[in-house]
Amino acid sequence: MELEALIQDVANSDVVPDASLAALVAHAPALTPRLKELARRRMEGDWLYPSEEGLLFYGLFVLAAARERSFWPTWIEMLTVSDDGLEGLFGDGVIMSVRAITLGLFEGHVDTVAELVMSREIASDARAGLTGVLARLTCEDRFPRDQYVAMVDALADLEGTEDDMRCRWCVEEAIVLAGIGERAELLEHLWKTDDFSIFNDADRADARERLAAAMAHPADMTRFDEDGILAPETPTHALLWRKSIEQHDPDRIDPHALSWREREWLGSLLRGTSAPSDAMCFEELDGFFHALVIGPDLVMPSEYLGEIWGEGPVFDDERQAREVFALFQRHWNAIARRAASRSEPDMWLEPQDGLPAGVMWSRGFERGVDMRSQSWAGVAIDEIAAVSLDCILALRSDQLPPRERSELLYMLGENFTVLSDFWLERRSPRKPHRTRKVGRNDPCPCGSGKKWKKCCGASAPPTMH
Repeated sequence: MELEALIQDVANSDVVPDASLAALVAHAPALTPRLKELARRRMEGDWLYPSEEGLLFYGLFVLAAARERSFWPTWIEMLTVSDDGLEGLFGDGVIMSVRAITLGLFEGHVDTVAELVMSREIASDARAGLTGVLARLTCEDRFPRDQYVAMVDALADLEGTEDDMRCRWCVEEAIVLAGIGERAELLEHLWKTDDFSIFNDADRADARERLAAAMAHPADMTRFDEDGILAPETPTHALLWRKSIEQHDPDRIDPHALSWREREWLGSLLRGTSAPSDAMCFEELDGFFHALVIGPDLVMPSEYLGEIWGEGPVFDDERQAREVFALFQRHWNAIARRAASRSEPDMWLEPQDGLPAGVMWSRGFERGVDMRSQSWAGVAIDEIAAVSLDCILALRSDQLPPRERSELLYMLGENFTVLSDFWLERRSPRKPHRTRKVGRNDPCPCGSGKKWKKCCGASAPPTMH
């Protein structure tokens, strides 16, 4: 019963459950078969429910802390799934998770790690995580240095991967972390390419300093420990990145809003193979709901669900359908609460299918506007509201210059709030008021010709004109 209680606590927790994770380490052998089953189902395309995803996510860190080597073959197989698959499970912490879990489960087959780094099939975030792992193993004399240098050279020329740019960033990290001074010239060459256009002089100076330190003290593992490239002693130790995100998560103030796990699960379902090809992605759905929530007219689910799914949803069973619709409703309500309280909007913005962040959100917002286009035309009476709408819709283009896109994204929350306030004011009944106090013997402002005290002033409560 203790194991089942711990599993339920971990599976359904919205924040890192420190105590339950620590207690589960002792149960790692019993937990392993269950996690293997969940991992297998996930890799075969079955949709895990958020609680199952939560158990798999946290359970992997438990096994890593427990050094449960028997899970190693399954973990290696998991690393070959797509970036979407890994992001759906680990959110923004794919690279940190891959590093910690790999080093915790590592059973000595370093050649397997090297082969995965060089694979064209591996997800780009998994490659980035494993590059750091291999750098550490090299500096610990667990992988031949000459083979590591050869791998760096081959990785620099590796083309046709899911993300060639990320591949070259892996080369940069591999050289710096492992102190490969003989490839300093390659490093300087990489920094001159478009892939490193965001690197400035300070970034390059810092990288050169780190490279020099690694060359001088290759066996000093401090640099790896500081970057989180180490086998975790406890599950929480490997989840410090997750705890940092939680501390800055705006949804923490609303316990009824979707958790990051639920958002990731819903996003994975919307872009999954069983979803219609014209179904919205989660970013588009988020923009769509933001427009419908604040808009001038109520749009019922029976009408807007068709816009989300296109040809229609495909669910595994009734339970999955209920789960999806419940998450839709909660997300709608969370947006509505923030808008009604005039809180800063929490928008889901991330690149989608090669498109910059904000494109699909804006397109979703436009689809929401189009559902009540005649009513939305009313913003024309307010110049500020009209400009705000134009700025939001301008983001739907994927051809905007980077600087213009950055400015529009920066102003997106404020522009949304302007529109929210515009429609809120028009939906709320106006409270009549007198511009001045009427004396009891003054003429009644209703125009009857009687004194106020003999007319409207005689009623209780007074009639307001």
